[in-house]
Amino acid sequence: MPVEVPGLGAASAIALAEDFSCALLADGTVDCWGNNTYGQLGNRSTAPSSVPVPVSAITNATGVSAGSGFACAVLADGTARCWGKNDYGELGNATALGSFVPVAVLGMAGTAVVSCGYDATCALTHDGVAVCWGYNEASQLGGRVPYYVNPVPVTVCGF
Repeated sequence: MPVEVPGLGAASAIALAEDFSCALLADGTVDCWGNNTYGQLGNRSTAPSSVPVPVSAITNATGVSAGSGFACAVLADGTARCWGKNDYGELGNATALGSFVPVAVLGMAGTAVVSCGYDATCALTHDGVAVCWGYNEASQLGGRVPYYVNPVPVTVCGF
């Protein structure tokens, strides 16, 4: 039987991961709840929460996605921000350091949609260009990408 998430305002989108969830709220903020081992709740902490907590400094989001220990949001200005685990560059900020708060994905302008997965992230721009970053062991970042780890967005072959 469905159960209402206590303390969650008017949500316009929801993102589920294996052990945490996030919601895009009607006012452009993002709330997350659940496990927070890697800072995936984005609230400057690693304490888990059974109720939604606001993600720090996200006030104009248009989309949200949750992955394996990390999450990302698309902002109204066409940029993207990610937070949480970053072992393989899945935050897209040219490092392998996790973050308890949202960090800018480098080189992302005109972002329409972002999709987080298992240690990798992809986005689609308003121009129809697909880009991905993070772990690339099985060429999930788009074919001819030369490294197993790409901590910044790279264009998917064929786009």
